[in-house]
Amino acid sequence: MEGLAAKGNERMSPDIRTYNLLISAYANEKGPTDAETVLRRLEMHPIIQPNSIAYINCMDAYAKVGDAHNNHRILSLMEKSYADGNIHAKPTRRAYVSALNSLAKSGRGDAGTRAEALVQRMEKLSLAGNTELKPDTTVYNVLINCHKNSAVRAEKVLYRMGKRDVVSYSSVINVYSKMGGVDAAKRAQALLDEMQKEDVEPNAHTFNRYVLAALFVLH
Repeated sequence: MEGLAAKGNERMSPDIRTYNLLISAYANEKGPTDAETVLRRLEMHPIIQPNSIAYINCMDAYAKVGDAHNNHRILSLMEKSYADGNIHAKPTRRAYVSALNSLAKSGRGDAGTRAEALVQRMEKLSLAGNTELKPDTTVYNVLINCHKNSAVRAEKVLYRMGKRDVVSYSSVINVYSKMGGVDAAKRAQALLDEMQKEDVEPNAHTFNRYVLAALFVLH
């Protein structure tokens, strides 16, 4: 397409959607490094500027393999591009969700701390006027998953968020199920009871996590 456009057939010239599809294809078939190669090529394009989707597609590729470092590096590139005048690269809530997912899958010991900093940043920017970045239920649910090694912190997020859903409760119960002990089992039971009082219908995953917490007590 680029070759045909160079020969004068401008109708064949790739647009931003074409490059975004190419980034997604590389991300799915090759991996994040190859996807980023296309993004870098797009950043040097004389006419077309990468948009939010281009950066997020690349971020998601790194998040998929739990590479939080490179995921956050792409987020920084996105923020810099926007700060330099590329209005199409405005960081979105979706970009921050990708950054949080990368931490949740990274296995890093500081995942919870770094995730908290990201969400606090979103909250601050939201209060400053960028309401599009206001954390929603999805954001807080991923934040809970970043606290998989601390049930206390995970539960604090649960009561800090506004609307709680079945994923919110199930995620915290899951953390308690991995702790083991009588206290963890009691908290899992309390959360299950609370769900029913709040008209949040437990699903199979919720009960599976609860049963695991109870089994630790039996052993």
